[in-house]
Amino acid sequence: MNSFDGLNFIFIADSTNPGVSDGRAEDLERSLLKNIECPVCMDYMTPPIILCQNGHNICSNCRPNLDTCPNCRDPILEARNYALEDLCYKLNYPCKFLEEGCEETFSGEHIKEHQAVCHHGIHACPLARVPGINCDWSGEFKEFITHFETRHEDRICTEARFLSPETNDSVFILLVHNEIFLFYKCFRDGKCCCVVQLFGTSAQASNFKYKVKLRAENKIEKLSQVILVRGITEEFDAVFRSGHCVRLDVDLVWHYLVDGTMQLQVEVINLKAEEQAKATRNDRARPVFSHSIRWQWCKWWP
Repeated sequence: MNSFDGLNFIFIADSTNPGVSDGRAEDLERSLLKNIECPVCMDYMTPPIILCQNGHNICSNCRPNLDTCPNCRDPILEARNYALEDLCYKLNYPCKFLEEGCEETFSGEHIKEHQAVCHHGIHACPLARVPGINCDWSGEFKEFITHFETRHEDRICTEARFLSPETNDSVFILLVHNEIFLFYKCFRDGKCCCVVQLFGTSAQASNFKYKVKLRAENKIEKLSQVILVRGITEEFDAVFRSGHCVRLDVDLVWHYLVDGTMQLQVEVINLKAEEQAKATRNDRARPVFSHSIRWQWCKWWP
């Protein structure tokens, strides 16, 4: 057993043993976090963690900018510290925006994704991710809507159900369900691809789905797909390659054109609200019998 496995064992034992105080477990966790600070950026390291030939650790963000280890000046290896990475997955990381007011903690597996969308942080305009849109603005989450209204007013949509008739690439900011979504439609490699992303984590995005309908001019033929919303941290290329989006053959799309436009309807749906609405409808539709009717029914049953 290596030293990091030993630390891992102690951490788990102290944090789950009723005989150990919460204060002691927190002290141990802080001590472990102190030892996984990157010597360059001073942020807590998360997997992948890179090693130099003397065993010093460097975070993956700083590695591309370094030729030698900042501690000993020896070469950096193309090797990872898997023992330390395993420990990182079990630690609770504080958000780097703690001083700005974020008190949430996450495992090493999820902390980066949270920090990329933390409402207490400074973030670039979501539209800057879209090819062809140049926006160098950055600011707090609470400033997003003002920025959209000032710089991207023509790309704002406030309806959960909308039409996207363009036969070229298009993008909209969707301000619906008290959230911020990004809708992106593009044509590439003979496909028409559509994706909806939430400015939030993948776990938060899984609470929403979007439905895409494409109708022909005769209003009889139609295509329909339902896909889960993705988190904003996922790259477009990765989403398109994985198939976690709507992908239609361009030749098929042209078949459904009406007067040169696409009759493409998109609807973003809150899954929890949908389930609650279904439960309410089922309750209203359920027949109510009196006690005497139920008794007679039971009595007559052979």
